Amino acid sequence: FRRVLFRSAGTKMPAKDWEEQNWTALLVRLAAEFPGLPLVLIGVAEEHDRSERLMQVWSGPKANLCGLTSPRVSAAVLRRALVMVCHDSGPMHVAAAMGVPCVAIFSARAKPGEWFPRGDNHVVLYHRTPCWDCALEVCVSQAKLCILSITVDEVFSATVKQLARRGIAARSEGAREIGEKAVREGIESGVRAWPVPRTPVPSMADE
Repeated sequence: FRRVLFRSAGTKMPAKDWEEQNWTALLVRLAAEFPGLPLVLIGVAEEHDRSERLMQVWSGPKANLCGLTSPRVSAAVLRRALVMVCHDSGPMHVAAAMGVPCVAIFSARAKPGEWFPRGDNHVVLYHRTPCWDCALEVCVSQAKLCILSITVDEVFSATVKQLARRGIAARSEGAREIGEKAVREGIESGVRAWPVPRTPVPSMADE
């Protein structure tokens, strides 16, 4: 694969997990917009089974490398990446170090910017909820309000924009317009106040 979308859905901390149903919904939408785009899933061995399940909804070429690559090999493989979509995680920092644009999904357990990927070509999704900077590894009382308030629409839109900046256009007119605007005007990133206003993102079903 020469031009690849990478994804890492794993994390060691439950509080930083965007959860499988969100990843599934995201990949279904991206697969419809970018048919034929290769997808590579990367992470540790414990993430292999989840990644296998998620990979089933991707219609294009795909490979699950979870548990099969060392950090050094992962870095070499990531040289082929167009975009990395991921949690706040080790693979995110490796991708950023290799100059790969990231769409990084953050909980608010740490201060804004404390663990953001290095560089200015990333989109960081971080909702500063009232309980931000809690430092919890497991969130019970707030039911992971911060990271689960990040919607599939937000991550989908950010990924479409990042791919557009790399010359990969979406299939539907509505998503293409989102990407073209990002190429013209740049991409918003960083900390957002909460609650975040909901802006529906067009999908192929709306065409």
